[in-house]
Amino acid sequence: MAGIAISLLVLFILLARLTFFSAQAYHQGKAAYAAGEYPQAVEAFTLSIRHYYPGNRYSGAAVESAIEAIDQLLTNGEREQALLGLYEVRAALQSARSVYQPYFLPLQTVEERLKRL
Repeated sequence: MAGIAISLLVLFILLARLTFFSAQAYHQGKAAYAAGEYPQAVEAFTLSIRHYYPGNRYSGAAVESAIEAIDQLLTNGEREQALLGLYEVRAALQSARSVYQPYFLPLQTVEERLKRL
C-alpha cells in the first residue's frame, strides 16, 4: 500500500508542476498578446502547449490563443513571423502526441495555413 501511495503522490506532484508551468506560460502569452507582442505571445503559448497532459485546460486554451496571435501577425503583414509561429505551434502540437492525437483539428488548421504561406 505504501508503494501505491508514494506513486500517487509522485503523480500528483508531476501534474501539479505541469499545470503550474502551463498556466504560467499561458498567462505570459496572454500578457504579450494584450501588449501587441505577438511573436512573444506565440512563443509563450507554445510552451504552454508543450506542458500537455489530458485534462490540462491551459494547453487547450493556448492552442486557440496561439492561432489567434498568428492571425494577428498575418493581419499586420508579418508573414515571416507568422510562418515561424506556425512551425513552432505545429511542433508543439506534434509533441503532445502519444497513442492518440489530442489536437487533431488544430493540427490540421496549422498544416493548411502552412500550405497557404
